[in-house]
Amino acid sequence: FPEFLDNLLGKVLALKARFSGAIKLLSGVLQLNIDPEAKLDIAVEKLQKWQDRVAELQRLLTDPDATDFVVVGIPSRLAVAESARLLSALVEQDVPVSHLVVNQIIDEEKGSAAYLSRLAAEQQKELGRLDGGGSALGQLLLSRVPFFETELRGVFPLKYLATVAFGGDNADAWSPLLDANDEKFVLVGGKGGVGKTSTSAALALECAERGAATLVVSTDPAHSLGDAL
Repeated sequence: FPEFLDNLLGKVLALKARFSGAIKLLSGVLQLNIDPEAKLDIAVEKLQKWQDRVAELQRLLTDPDATDFVVVGIPSRLAVAESARLLSALVEQDVPVSHLVVNQIIDEEKGSAAYLSRLAAEQQKELGRLDGGGSALGQLLLSRVPFFETELRGVFPLKYLATVAFGGDNADAWSPLLDANDEKFVLVGGKGGVGKTSTSAALALECAERGAATLVVSTDPAHSLGDAL
């Protein structure tokens, strides 16, 4: 989008410079009550303001002191592959990424049914790839979140999710973010159905619990975030 605005503004300025004399001449001949050049100047000014705003947003989103992107996934082959592509795209755009939350991990010892056993084995295989450097995601700080038998909705269940995802064995990985005093954008993304909404809601509650003035916003037109809380 910043490149699009740059190109658009450049083309508008080139057209203005090229046809400025013709516009003035046409206005005089037709005795127009409006000034087309002045209107073009207003359009250019508005484009430049948008360009400045987008440039500032891009600066914020690529500043590691102001932004952190959290990749959320589940330990399945498709989800890991899509999360890796997401990471690659973010790195290409210079967006800082340091955390990976993997949800819905099944405990092999508790998976008695044949289906659960096969699913748990597949999950362990994908987790092994993450731990062993078989994926670019292995460079991120991995937080393992178990599979819950019930959907975690509402403030208190989500607070419990926060203690599991961001506390315990995962506490050291999240401490620099959660204990920071500076304002920060935290972006949460991943494949559909991997727990982005629950993770972002739980993370927002944890930030608020630690005394940070917290605003959580969803770009999803569905009301999933409101339903979760």
